[in-house]
Amino acid sequence: MSEPSQAPDEDKSPGTTTPNTKPSYRVKKSRLKKDGTPYKPRKGWGPYRSIPNERAVAFNLQLDVQNLQQEVRNLLALREILQTKTLVQRHTPEGSLTRLVNEYLYVFRKGVVPQQSGRGRIVENRDQRAFMHNVMDPDVELGPGLPRGPNVIMDQMVNYTNFLRFISLKGVVDSIVVAEDSVLVSDAAWFSFQVTRSTIKMIFPHIMGHEWLVAMLVGQQVEAQGRSTFHFNPAGKCYRYDVEMNFVGAFLSIVKDPRVVDMLLGRALISYNGMLCVANEGEEDEEKAPVPLQDNTLSNTTGGSTVNTVQTSPTIEFCQRTVEDYFAAFAAGYEQGTTEYSGASQRDFFLYRFNSRQAGTMSTVADQVRERWYALSECFEVLAFQQKGPIQTELDDTSSSCLVESSATYALRLTFHTIQSVFPHLVSDTQLRNTLVGKVLTVPSQIIFSIEKTTGYISRISEWMDFAVAMADIIPDPLDLALVMSQAKLALDGVDFQQTSFIMASRSQGQTHTDNLERQQNDMHTGTGSRTMRIADILD
Repeated sequence: MSEPSQAPDEDKSPGTTTPNTKPSYRVKKSRLKKDGTPYKPRKGWGPYRSIPNERAVAFNLQLDVQNLQQEVRNLLALREILQTKTLVQRHTPEGSLTRLVNEYLYVFRKGVVPQQSGRGRIVENRDQRAFMHNVMDPDVELGPGLPRGPNVIMDQMVNYTNFLRFISLKGVVDSIVVAEDSVLVSDAAWFSFQVTRSTIKMIFPHIMGHEWLVAMLVGQQVEAQGRSTFHFNPAGKCYRYDVEMNFVGAFLSIVKDPRVVDMLLGRALISYNGMLCVANEGEEDEEKAPVPLQDNTLSNTTGGSTVNTVQTSPTIEFCQRTVEDYFAAFAAGYEQGTTEYSGASQRDFFLYRFNSRQAGTMSTVADQVRERWYALSECFEVLAFQQKGPIQTELDDTSSSCLVESSATYALRLTFHTIQSVFPHLVSDTQLRNTLVGKVLTVPSQIIFSIEKTTGYISRISEWMDFAVAMADIIPDPLDLALVMSQAKLALDGVDFQQTSFIMASRSQGQTHTDNLERQQNDMHTGTGSRTMRIADILD
């Protein structure tokens, strides 16, 4: 009998095969709806056709997102670590050494704080000393042959504060150099101070006998540019401290003369590294030759007299500058106001170029010069006052003064008030009066200044103004010229202010021109044969 055929619904294990037959698999019955139609297969998310596959993919994606978030957190932490590392690096502009130098400049921005009793002080002297010892190495080097240690630097800060009127110290770090075992931090600094008598006495004692230079320096505010370099070791201590201070450029902006600056700083008690009143230990005790202030010229002695030749000295140059300042101050005549530049210039010239404390004299030289210029400017309209020709200077070793001779010209306009005050005898002469009024006189003059060598003050000014030559250009007739100059109230140095002072006083009080003329004519004819009729005489 033949074997019965296997039913189609019979399950067949996948592992069993029959010879010459294909493996058969169990076919899952499809579910049918009530109407007999099969259900549609349920589709999964995306290309995944089943719910388990969809859930597996979502889980894997969630793990990937968590891994990425953790990686981002790790990168943020690494960035914070790198930023912190950058901040703590000493040789960077934001590093600890740069902040230390800036703090050093801030602590000593006003010098050393004086020790005073009381509380509430932001920084005290002992705090500054403690800060200095924290910054500097105990054996900090300041230069070859100079003492070492932070106490030396602190003492120098005290000297700068006491010997100079310390104003401010400002600086900014502009250079950082990294070496194998050290870091160099350099800053550009600006040091402002005021020169006092203590400055001259303690730092420039060699100019104490030259009052003209002392008077030029005392009270001046000086700003010196400098640079300080801190050499830090691996421990963060400054083992070498270098200071450069440009005192030459600072004083050259005030004195304006390189030779005087060389004389000033040549023997100044300023050593290497800008240290005050400290001598180098390695220097030989060799005293420098004094710089001559008065006798720097070549001279020939003939018959006991000294004649200067080609070379000039600082004293001669100072005297010549004094004369030039005189011409600049009175270039437009006498100015009573102090708000204008000319008035302020004249005020400073009277203040610093004349000795106002002359004992035993009724009138100082400054008062005489002021009265003379006041009278000239009141009687004439001063248009210009100029120097003509070179300045000649005469130095005599046996004399205490320096004589400076100069030529000058005055441009003076004649006004009606000039006729009344200087030429009152021409008031009634209509022809000459009309000829003169409005004209400009170019008056030549010779001036000799006597300037003291030791103090630099002007002790005397002698002047000769030639009004006759200037008037001859306007009035060529000798007879008319003689008439004009015969009774003119003029002096060798200008207007005779002793005779015209009452005229200017009456003018300032607001009196009329008629009253002025009456008083001038009465004064003019006193002691002569002519007589001026007054109104009181007519009434009598």
